[in-house]
Amino acid sequence: MNKMALQPVPAGKVFRRGAHSWVLPFRAFRVATGLIIVSCSLFIYSLMAGETAVTPVQLFHALTGSAEGSIQLLIGEVRLPRSLAAWTAGAALAVSGSMLQAITRNRLASPGILGVNDGATFMVLCMVFMSVTPEFGQWWISCGGALLAFAVLMLLGRKTGSHGH
Repeated sequence: MNKMALQPVPAGKVFRRGAHSWVLPFRAFRVATGLIIVSCSLFIYSLMAGETAVTPVQLFHALTGSAEGSIQLLIGEVRLPRSLAAWTAGAALAVSGSMLQAITRNRLASPGILGVNDGATFMVLCMVFMSVTPEFGQWWISCGGALLAFAVLMLLGRKTGSHGH
């Protein structure tokens, strides 16, 4: 009877430096690399797509500053700021969602479920009903309401001995 010796499958690449070690999981690395490639591809596509189609060569020349005037204006003044704003907003939403889930130690936590959106809306409505004109604008008031709602939620939800994921 032939018995095969089972070898443990490495979960990832282990990096060691002195007393510290860090494991880079293979699957997480592949998924992150794939998502970065897809994100960069969609970013480039957003620069090229539109009513006026731009070829990859024209895009390269526009990004280096050697394109003709209309393509340079289209890419540099319209599409690039729009794409950068969308990419940055998406990254900020992803980071804020991860932070919210880490702080609450709940994988299902979202601003809508926790009432943070309602706190922001409540503060804006209070400001409108009291006819207060803030010098910083309504969005600062909504941020304050969201932070206040989250702080109240964290104070009311803390218990001795409670543990999340």
